[in-house]
Amino acid sequence: IREVTIKEWYVKEGDTVSQFDSICEVQSDKASVTITSRYDGVIKRLYYNLDDIAYVGKPLIDIETEALKDSEEDVVETPAVAHDEHTHQEIKGQKTLATPAVRRLAMENNIKLSEVVGSGKDGRILKEDILNFLEKQTGAILPPSPKSEITPPPPQPRDRPFPTPVSKPPVFLGKDRTEPVTGFQK
Repeated sequence: IREVTIKEWYVKEGDTVSQFDSICEVQSDKASVTITSRYDGVIKRLYYNLDDIAYVGKPLIDIETEALKDSEEDVVETPAVAHDEHTHQEIKGQKTLATPAVRRLAMENNIKLSEVVGSGKDGRILKEDILNFLEKQTGAILPPSPKSEITPPPPQPRDRPFPTPVSKPPVFLGKDRTEPVTGFQK
């Protein structure tokens, strides 16, 4: 991946972010990805607007961290997209193994993975571990997944014929123009 398109910003300049808070959503020619913050701090600068093309390795935002705020006014640059998806998290020198889906579930429920005991192979944290931790912590059980609640589509009246689609012939103006081909058009 060489470049991505900024699809949505979840933060603006002056916002305070914590580690693992969503910053923006980007789309490459293969996937749409949500980028999260690596640091706790204040957003000082956004380098791109919506639908701009961000290049991998170039700065995406500037975050002023608390440690730097006390000593000097430096900013930390976060690259646009990391090359690898990490399957473990480094917390206080201890590796916490979890899949991206489990990490997202933990992030949505504000659970630190270091507090959950994993029951999978090599102490890997499973979805069931997160759900059990939530049940113990709050005493509530998460609602069932939306897949189990399938509702049939409303019946269509049969006596009305379906309209036939009308396509217009292409209009040629006689001028050539150059447009960049990006994303799925490639």
